[in-house]
This record gives sequence, structure tokens and C-alpha cells, in this order.
Amino acid sequence: AWRQAGVQVPPSAAGQYGYGTHVSYSQLQPGDLIFLYHPIGHVELYVGHDLAVSAADPAQGVVYVHPSQDMADYSGATRLAG
Repeated sequence: AWRQAGVQVPPSAAGQYGYGTHVSYSQLQPGDLIFLYHPIGHVELYVGHDLAVSAADPAQGVVYVHPSQDMADYSGATRLAG
């Protein structure tokens, strides 16, 4: 999604974690990247109201998920644009 907006980020979730400004879960805004697992192995795009889009399972494609249900796997979040 960010590439469509002209923002180049690394292809791996772990690489993307180093871009932008880290924000807390309570500060999430639409467009923020949510990182999961230790070590980081997946990224979701926050869309607001406890919803994010995720493409973790190729068989399911892109789906809406509730990030609050994944807090055990939560590693952090990054805001790419101010």
C-alpha cells in the first residue's frame, strides 16, 4: 500500500521496522504499520477502529483482522508519514 503512495520500504517486515517513527499501540493511526512476532516476521496495515489488513495466509488473501487480539505476538508499530 505504501509503495502505491510512492513510499519505498524494504520488502521484509523486519527491515520495515526500522523506517519511520515508532508509536505505541494506543497511538495507532490509519496507515501505521503493526509488527508481529519475535523476531519480527509479519506486518499489518492499521486502518482504524481496531482493524488492520493482513495477508498472512496466501490461501485467504488480504483480510481484516483485529490487532487487539494479537497482543501476545505484538512487537511494535511504526508511522511512516507525519
